[in-house]
Amino acid sequence: MARVGPVNDNEDIMTPALLRITGVSKRFGAVQALDDVQLELRGGEVHAVFGANGAGKSVLVKILCGIYPADSATITVNGTAITVGSAREAREHGLFIVHQTPGADPRLTVADYLMLGQEPTRHGLVDRQQLRRSAEARLTAIGAHLATEALLGSLSRGQHLMLEIARAVADHARFMVLDEPTASVSILEAQALLRVVDRLRRAGIAVLIITHRLDEIWGLADRITVLRAGRLVSTVRAADATVDQITTDMLGHEVSHHVTHENREAGPVVLAGIGLTDGAAFGPVDVDLRAGEIVGMVGEGAATVARMLTGLQRMRGGSLLLDGVPVRVRGLRDSVRCGIGVMPDNREEQASAVRLAEEPAAVLTGMDAVRAAVEERLATVRQAVKIDIPVLRRPSSELRENIPALLEGNRQAVTLARWGELDPRVLVLVEPTRGVDVGARQRMHRELVELRRRGAAILLVSADLDEVLGLSDRIVVLRSGRVAAEIPRADATRGNVMECVSGGAT
Repeated sequence: MARVGPVNDNEDIMTPALLRITGVSKRFGAVQALDDVQLELRGGEVHAVFGANGAGKSVLVKILCGIYPADSATITVNGTAITVGSAREAREHGLFIVHQTPGADPRLTVADYLMLGQEPTRHGLVDRQQLRRSAEARLTAIGAHLATEALLGSLSRGQHLMLEIARAVADHARFMVLDEPTASVSILEAQALLRVVDRLRRAGIAVLIITHRLDEIWGLADRITVLRAGRLVSTVRAADATVDQITTDMLGHEVSHHVTHENREAGPVVLAGIGLTDGAAFGPVDVDLRAGEIVGMVGEGAATVARMLTGLQRMRGGSLLLDGVPVRVRGLRDSVRCGIGVMPDNREEQASAVRLAEEPAAVLTGMDAVRAAVEERLATVRQAVKIDIPVLRRPSSELRENIPALLEGNRQAVTLARWGELDPRVLVLVEPTRGVDVGARQRMHRELVELRRRGAAILLVSADLDEVLGLSDRIVVLRSGRVAAEIPRADATRGNVMECVSGGAT
């Protein structure tokens, strides 16, 4: 039985829904993507929507914002029925979906993009000075700090998202949809984005957030809705919810959030990077990975370290030592031949890593004798992965709609499972659980701990601070491309890691 709001609470009774969408159904061919779903948004509310990959979250918000037509749905604003037949019509009603990258020429400046179509003129020409002032005012309105003359092509993902939010607010957004806003940004950018979301709420804007990160949204959301297999499972006040309850609603069964992490002495250094630098702003950085240890790495430059260790980014200085012996690693194939498993952040590189993981063991390790055994174990992994991905156990509407999200989360789970079966000596992972739902995330965490127990030296680069704190034996913090601190597990807290990342800035 779904627990559907509004909850019996005086505050909720006094705050009516500004927007309500009911009876939402959507079918793709023979597949029912959404089945009689309902959702409501209130002014000055942050409403989080959770669900495993394939639950129908993206289909719902795209219907709400006019990108997809619904088979059936009733949408009302302030009690008046409206029609949302396109993204333009949605915006006319104050409904905006915020994308991470502007669909505009990367050579445009921030000011040009913010004022596009509304450029102030003087004597028939664009008044550049006034244009910059107006753009700055729009950024200030949401608490964003961007250089108005910066080119779009130079912005980070987090900065792009800030820019899109500023545009929506300037266009009088009343309802804003953020789809996985912090999935691909740094720790500091994620914190800044969540502060902006809180600012939107205080300005009376209703914010709908689609996310997998329960921990990140817990102190921000007012209400939480859970979808599973295209159906509404629950809508509850965040203050009354628990992680276990939300997780159970998402998956349809209980899941343990505890990953046993035994305290044990690390072994010898397997892989070391000495004086790593790009010859410019990054480095020099020293890092070592020991057998039977997970090293968490956060901060500006962490992904660069991972790329240099695996040959995906050229070093302009420094050296790599494998078991104390200098080695040259010029790409994924060299990495794999050295016994280094890789899960890069880049999609194409990750696909290459998957293909390498599927090659015969003779290519990977030079040991022909284990080829048959490895192929047999990989077949077992494929079968296990097939069982472990709930959305693949039903005909899925996301075969058309959500295939990128499905491929990303499932690709990461499959890649880690394959490396686990191949027992790499070193494993370098960049954002391994980005876009992965809570069930797959827990399986991946258990896999990492098991690989650590078996003696693998693991580097975990992640902007998910709770993930890093929960899995790491020590945490290396980078700031401005250099090592700012190295914190052992016993001393690591969210507070002191964030202080090191930010340099003490609040």
